[in-house]
Amino acid sequence: MTAQKGRIVSRDGFFQNSAYSKEEYEGLIVSADTVTGLYNIGLEINAEQILLLDQVADTKVAERVQEIMPSIQEIQTLLNNPDDDSQGDEEDTLHMSSLD
Repeated sequence: MTAQKGRIVSRDGFFQNSAYSKEEYEGLIVSADTVTGLYNIGLEINAEQILLLDQVADTKVAERVQEIMPSIQEIQTLLNNPDDDSQGDEEDTLHMSSLD
C-alpha cells in the first residue's frame, strides 16, 4: 500500500499485498505489506474503511501499537464527530500530531 498516514483507505486497499493481518485491540489492525516490507497499522472505521495510522518496520510494531492504544477512543470520537462537513471518504485526512 502506498497511502500516507492519516488517510482513510478502503478495506481492500489496506489489505492489498498483505501476507499477514491481525486485530490487535478494539479495531486496531496490523497488516504486513509484502511489497513495502512494512507493517500497516490502521483503525477500523466501519466495514469498508480503515484509517491508516502508521507504517513501521517489523521491529517497531509492538512499540507503536502500545503508543497508539491509549489514543484509540480519541481517534474514534474525532472520526464520528468531525468538526467539518466531511463524510469520511477516501480523500479525507486526519491530523495525526498526537500520534507522532
